[in-house]
Amino acid sequence: MKTLIITPAWPPLAASEASQAWHIASHLAHAGHDVHVAAPRDSDALTPEKVHLHRVIRKWSWSAAIALVNLIKRHDFKSVLVLFERSLYRNHPMIAFLPAILKKTGIKIRFVTIWQNQYGLNQNKQTWRAKTESRILAKFLGITDWPVFQALRFGSDHHVMYCHYHRDLLTLDQEGLRLKSTVLALPPLFSEIPVLGPEEKKTIRLQLKISENEKIAAFFGRIYSGKGIETLFEAFQSLTKQTSLKMLMIGGGALTENDYVEKMKALSRRLEIDKDILWSGEYGMADDLAVKWIQIADFVVLPFDAGATLSRSSLSLPLFCGLPIISTLGEGTEPELKEALYLCLPRNAQSLAAAILGVANSYTLRENLSRSAEKIGKRYHWDSFTSNLELLLRGGPPPALSGRRPGGKDRRNNLVFLARGGAA
Repeated sequence: MKTLIITPAWPPLAASEASQAWHIASHLAHAGHDVHVAAPRDSDALTPEKVHLHRVIRKWSWSAAIALVNLIKRHDFKSVLVLFERSLYRNHPMIAFLPAILKKTGIKIRFVTIWQNQYGLNQNKQTWRAKTESRILAKFLGITDWPVFQALRFGSDHHVMYCHYHRDLLTLDQEGLRLKSTVLALPPLFSEIPVLGPEEKKTIRLQLKISENEKIAAFFGRIYSGKGIETLFEAFQSLTKQTSLKMLMIGGGALTENDYVEKMKALSRRLEIDKDILWSGEYGMADDLAVKWIQIADFVVLPFDAGATLSRSSLSLPLFCGLPIISTLGEGTEPELKEALYLCLPRNAQSLAAAILGVANSYTLRENLSRSAEKIGKRYHWDSFTSNLELLLRGGPPPALSGRRPGGKDRRNNLVFLARGGAA
């Protein structure tokens, strides 16, 4: 099947969305799709095997719509997959109108949108000109049944979200939207995850100069505000005299906050905990440093300010590896995460410190958390993600799986739930 992936992010951009686009394209191509990617002009020319890259987007504006329509006409694609994150599209309404524009031009194509989070376009960040042009275009396209700013939600043939919380917010309690939305678990953004043996782990510990009697806590994911790192460091400082603990900070910075990593390093020095923290720095997609470092950790700490949800890409690797995880409780935290993770209060250093101390000092607790994480982690596989995404691109639903919604007594074997207001 000939598929076009439209993405605002592609390597070497330092963003999770760039890695997602790369891996989704790669796995669809290996599954037999003829995969093409439309990306910004400053994207890296390097592509996964069997993937064709079209660097046709100068900037996200109305001119990008013309470039995309011409590209689609030229290649006769059967499906379009849009990876949507509003800030990376500069909140420009072009991408939201694209499904309606394609239909107006007579192009029959399956249009599927993957939502990175629960947020649609932010009208407050659009220029007066963009808003005016949107209203004019909406009138021309005959959009009258739904608000202009929701054009992408109602214009797409199907939606993919990474957690139920996002789906509930994005579908606005409208049954029509719920029926054409699906939740898929995003697997770890790594091509290979080699399992380390005891000797390999011991070697890495020696390389990092961490003794056998020291416990290792790991933070994994891109380092930017909202991840609870300030709270983590404050909690860590309060524990330095109570336990022998090292902290691995695994991940690079984010494009939107270039100086945040340096600010956090400065914070660690002010708190006098810098000697017990090791930073991985940025690493490439082919680099196995993150996979190796995280496997020597005794447990993982991810104290998100807004709480843990299954949409968090930084959760997928520790879950896949079956590691004990400490995180935070939020409004969207799923029932199964409440059962599997050690959850504490967000932005509360005292609560986090108590959780870290309890997990660090209890082998039994770590074993229980590890088994719980492993149960969820078994669902994070690219084969199942890709096969279900393939079915959606072809116009069919994922395989109907019996069972209850997350948290029910009957758990499903794969984290795929059709949005039908109940069992799939």
